[in-house]
Amino acid sequence: MESQFRCKPDNLVDNNMLHMLCKKERSEELIDFALMILRRIKFPDTYSYSNILVGLCKFGRFETALDVFGEIGRAGLVPTRSAVNFLIGELCSLSAKGGAVEKVVKDAHKPFTILVPNLISELCRLGKMEEAVKLLKLVEGRKLSCVEEGYSIVIHALCEHRLVEEASHLFGKMLSQGMKPKNWEDAYGLLIEMLGLGLSPHFHTCSLVDKLLRDNAKLDLLFKLEWKLDSQILHKFCKAGELGAAYERLKSMLENGFYPPVYVKDAFEHAYKKSGKLKMARELLEKIENDSKPDETEFRSSK
Repeated sequence: MESQFRCKPDNLVDNNMLHMLCKKERSEELIDFALMILRRIKFPDTYSYSNILVGLCKFGRFETALDVFGEIGRAGLVPTRSAVNFLIGELCSLSAKGGAVEKVVKDAHKPFTILVPNLISELCRLGKMEEAVKLLKLVEGRKLSCVEEGYSIVIHALCEHRLVEEASHLFGKMLSQGMKPKNWEDAYGLLIEMLGLGLSPHFHTCSLVDKLLRDNAKLDLLFKLEWKLDSQILHKFCKAGELGAAYERLKSMLENGFYPPVYVKDAFEHAYKKSGKLKMARELLEKIENDSKPDETEFRSSK
């Protein structure tokens, strides 16, 4: 075109060529030709780089793909969503072999803060929790802005996999270091999710969320959190046959205006009936029956 018409093609023409070479054609030999076209473009744009990223990943040229990824950042650009998703998929498939994730972090530029939450999320979806936590630590070490979002993603995934110790540890570490979820709703939501799955967060973690709710004057949610925690602890005492501890916990709940959900009350009654000591628990059970009605809220606070 340049020799025949004495004019250079614009980015639209070049990008169409790159699209055909990188996405449509199946010959790896054409990737080098596509790279040559990219280098001839004076000001490559998002689509120029994105086409090349997909082509390089498709044919296993990952080192070059990561180099191009870094180049995108230095140019102040961000790849398209489809290119990012393609790169994420390939990095995840390579993560077990080592090196791919670390290189992305080492060469991190502007697009990385967009890529890494998606990469962490994909690793979690694939069940590669060790890789996700490893990547989170690398991101934290570089003090990148996406670290808080990364924490939330990993904690959420750990909860889904019922890894309570790991989830609670990370949540506590996140809050204790001054890193908070995007807002208090996220912190509260994560803890409620853990409780809903039957998990027992560490006391330190609960205390930090308690403080967040108090600082934001969310006393109604604070009472609900206390009720859920007390109910879960009471239920565990009942299942373990720890009648004395269960009695004291329920007594304390009632004094504070907290009434256990029906399944916890039934577990309490069953535990005492099984041990032949139902008469001892009758006073507390009657108080629940007299004070609460089916259509009323399961907890009331007199605080």
